[in-house]
Amino acid sequence: MKSYIDGFVFFLLLFTLLACEQSPTSKTFTGDLALDIEKDTLYPSSARLPEPDILERLKFQKRRIDTLLANDKLQKELWLIAEGTKQIIRLQRQDLLDTCTNTTFILFRDNSGKVLCAREVPYIQSGDGLISYTHYFDSEGKTFAFERYITYLSSSYKDDYLSENIIELYNQDFNKIHRDKTLNIEKGEHPWNYSYEVAPTFEVYWERIKITEHKD
Repeated sequence: MKSYIDGFVFFLLLFTLLACEQSPTSKTFTGDLALDIEKDTLYPSSARLPEPDILERLKFQKRRIDTLLANDKLQKELWLIAEGTKQIIRLQRQDLLDTCTNTTFILFRDNSGKVLCAREVPYIQSGDGLISYTHYFDSEGKTFAFERYITYLSSSYKDDYLSENIIELYNQDFNKIHRDKTLNIEKGEHPWNYSYEVAPTFEVYWERIKITEHKD
């Protein structure tokens, strides 16, 4: 009987250990709020105590980074996919972005060199709008927020454009805990509701970018 109990306890401890060590993987983002929430994957929580103010804290974290961005207080590191090679290369001058006809990537670093956020801006050949995907990282390099911003130019809308912004917030285990969507008009659609892979950390994000863009 004792050996049975010992074996059961060992199995329980092993299962708990494996659950705690499970690493979050990237999530697929779309503009469909209901679909995203339904398909969201929940990972075991490592938090020992609840955080009743977590939403306010994460929103403040994001606002702080957005303020630094708006005031141009972060160092920009510019990358793009090179013509013909599909290799990702670094741009040495920001004015060269105006002539880019490929997807560009911008890393925003603080004075210590830590990446606070990373932005991907796909090239739109038609020239009738803008898409940007931005990861926000905490002090450990974990993704705590993600934002997709779209501007779509069309004469059928008030002011001749549609502006859509979707923000997601994640806890330490990369569980999605908040999602918000805003439009500059009451109703509107755009043709760029593509799915997008949200990475759990900067390391995973940058490795995916480098590997993906080297493929033929």
